[in-house]
Amino acid sequence: MSQPNFKEVLQGAGFKATPGRLALLELLWVQDKPMPVPMIEEKLKRVLNPVTLYRALEALEAADIVQRVDLQHRHAHYEMSKTHHHHAVCTSCGTVENIHSDELEEMIQKVGKKVSRFTLSAHSLELFGSCNTCVTAA
Repeated sequence: MSQPNFKEVLQGAGFKATPGRLALLELLWVQDKPMPVPMIEEKLKRVLNPVTLYRALEALEAADIVQRVDLQHRHAHYEMSKTHHHHAVCTSCGTVENIHSDELEEMIQKVGKKVSRFTLSAHSLELFGSCNTCVTAA
């Protein structure tokens, strides 16, 4: 997937294409895994102050440009809304793997259809356990 024109993405969502927002999107785009907010703050401290960063993340999440991921690390993680996927998280070392699975998506849709009086519009799934490295080290 090629990098989109972030200026157009921001303007299309009704935002000004400020240097800080552009830097934030470029940083998240190149990441393969959800990025913790403290790391985002550190990498963008010359471009965005913390308050502006949090406001930008919230606004971009509301516009479905980025998504917040709860990896149970006591701080939020964010990633670009490129493709729908889920995550497997090692509770020992914190390794995160992306999960792309058509079968899982089909199963979630089937479960959604069985829930009476409720229509699924979105879902998020994070799986927690131990990675192979931590299992063999134990």
